[in-house]
Amino acid sequence: MHQRLTPFMDGVPHVTQYPIEAGQAFRYRFEVDHGGTNWWHSHTEHQRAFGLAGPLVVRMPPKLNPHAHLYDFDMSEHVIMIQDWVHNFVESVAENILINGRGRNLKKGVKAAKPTLYAHFPVVRGGRYRFRVIFNGVSNCPISFSIDKHDLVVIASDGNDIEPVEVQRIMFHGAERFDFVLHANQEVGNYWIRVKGYSFCAKNQLH
Repeated sequence: MHQRLTPFMDGVPHVTQYPIEAGQAFRYRFEVDHGGTNWWHSHTEHQRAFGLAGPLVVRMPPKLNPHAHLYDFDMSEHVIMIQDWVHNFVESVAENILINGRGRNLKKGVKAAKPTLYAHFPVVRGGRYRFRVIFNGVSNCPISFSIDKHDLVVIASDGNDIEPVEVQRIMFHGAERFDFVLHANQEVGNYWIRVKGYSFCAKNQLH
């Protein structure tokens, strides 16, 4: 996200401001010149790896949005935060993948909770939904993202509009964001969102 004339609102602790202490609050004020999917995260120690991060979405009026005609809904509940969960920071190898803080516990020696909590994203058949996906990748492993029996029309990358392209899966690296349109054109039912780790995350069979 590009901001002008407000470098003191950049948010880096010990560089542009003092760290925000536990129990305190700080309001950032700055202007942006275009819409898009961005995110915020802590710059202190391993806080980002523990989930101290979130979406920062800027929406533009429909008349200024070149892709507004491609979808019917753009809702906060369709923002997806993916995180590779690192338990051992000495080895920095991810042992879980979480979607909006939920998912299976694949760590060896730890009994999984039952039932497993999964993130859900309701849609209505026939609707066209804009999804915004952010990858809070800590271990720098690439991942693939797909939704069973649905094509994805990618319309934005890293907060910038792109020429729409239809794909079956999207590859992410750490900190990347992609926006896509999902046309709910299949039979009513539950469809899995599938995320798979590659490179040195593949040995842990992350998915």
